[in-house]
Amino acid sequence: MRFAIIGGGASGMVTAYYLSKMGHSVTVYEKQPLLGGHIRTVNKNVKIESIAPDIVLEGGVVEFSSNFKHFHALMDELDVKLEPLTVGSALLRRNKKRFLSPTVITGNIRGLSFILEFIKLAFVYLSANWLLLQVYLKPSSLLRDKPFSDYVSKKQVKNTWLKLFTMYCFSIPYKTIMKIPAELAFNIFRRYFWADWKRIDGGVYSYIEKIEHQLNGNVILNANIRGITRSDKGINVKFGDDTQEHFDKLVLAVPPDQVLSLLSDPTEQEVQFFTPWKKNIATTVLHMDPLVYQGYGIAHPSEFDFFQTKEGWGYNASLNRICGLSSLQHYSLAYNIDSLIAKENIIQSFEHHTPLYTVEAFHYRRKIIDNNGDDHTYHVGAYLYDGLQEGAVLSAKKVAELVDNLNRR
Repeated sequence: MRFAIIGGGASGMVTAYYLSKMGHSVTVYEKQPLLGGHIRTVNKNVKIESIAPDIVLEGGVVEFSSNFKHFHALMDELDVKLEPLTVGSALLRRNKKRFLSPTVITGNIRGLSFILEFIKLAFVYLSANWLLLQVYLKPSSLLRDKPFSDYVSKKQVKNTWLKLFTMYCFSIPYKTIMKIPAELAFNIFRRYFWADWKRIDGGVYSYIEKIEHQLNGNVILNANIRGITRSDKGINVKFGDDTQEHFDKLVLAVPPDQVLSLLSDPTEQEVQFFTPWKKNIATTVLHMDPLVYQGYGIAHPSEFDFFQTKEGWGYNASLNRICGLSSLQHYSLAYNIDSLIAKENIIQSFEHHTPLYTVEAFHYRRKIIDNNGDDHTYHVGAYLYDGLQEGAVLSAKKVAELVDNLNRR
C-alpha cells in the first residue's frame, strides 16, 4: 500500500521505517525545512556557522531513560550506540535558597556545608519518593481525569521538585503544570523516575539519519499541504499549488491541535476527539554564558539545574556533560531563564510546537487509540502514550501492528 505520512518528527519517521520494513511505500511530508521534529542536533539537521563541525550539540531532545524498552529495541535494530549518562538536578531559588544535586555538592561544597547539603537532599528525596510510592500503589484508573494539582498543590519542596521534573519532561510552563493530567505525570514518575539515563553517541539525530537511508519511499521538506480528503478509495492530499496526490492510507504524525486543520472532511468523532487539544510553544536556547551560576557560587553545575527567576521556573542543561564534549568552551541548553543569559552569549534559539496537556484533552487519548485506522487514517505521536520519545516509538509500532493485522484479513 501507499502511505502518506504527514510529519517528519520522531513518530512520523519511525512509522515510515516500520511500514517500509513491511514492504509498503511511504512518502513523508514535513512542512519544516528539516526532519526530526523536536530533535535539533547541531552539525546534523541544524547548521550553525559559529560552531566547529566536529562539535555535536543538542537543541531539543537530549536523553533517554533506560526503561524506554521500545526505543532501545529500535536503537539496537538501527545499530545506534547509546552511552550511560549521569543525571542530577539542583534547585536554585530567587532568594538564594537551594537544594543541590550530588554532582554540585561534591564539585563545589566543602566542610560542614557538604554534610548539611546532603542531609537536605536526602530529606527531599525521601519525601518525594514517599509520595510516589503512595501513588504507585494506587490503580492507574484512580488518576484518570484528575489534574496534577490534586496531588502536588501544597507549597513543599518535594512538590516543587516533582513539578519541575514534569515541566522538564513536557516543556510546559511551570505556572500551568498543575493543570496537566495526573495520569500522565505519575506515569512518568512510575516508569522513569528511578531509571538510569542514556545519550546517543554522535547526536540524537543520528537515528533519524539511519531511518531516512532505509525508507522505501520519499521525504518531501517544506511541504505545503492545503487539505486532505478521504473516500472509500483512499485519501487525496491537496497541495498549495493546486496539485494533489492519491494514497491508500494516511498517517498523521502532527501535534494533535493540527489534525482538524489538515482534514478537509473531519468526522464528528474526530471533531470531538481533537477540538480540546491546544498548542504549547516551547523555546529552548543554546548558549555559552559562563555567568548563569555566578550568583549561586557554583563553578561546577550538574547536568540539569532548575532556576527560579522573576518570570518563573526554568532550567539549564550542561551540554558538555550530556553530549560528552571535551571542549574548554562550556555549552548549555536553557528553557525559560532568558533573564540570566547575556544576549551576546546566545548561539541560537529553537522553537518547539508541542501539545498542551490538559485533563479535558487527555480524556480523548484512549478513544483516538481505539479508533485508529478509521477512514484510512492513523494517528501517531508521543501524546498518545507517555509524551516522550518512548511514546513516539510505541505509537509508530502500534500503527504498524494495525496495518499488519489489516493485511492478514
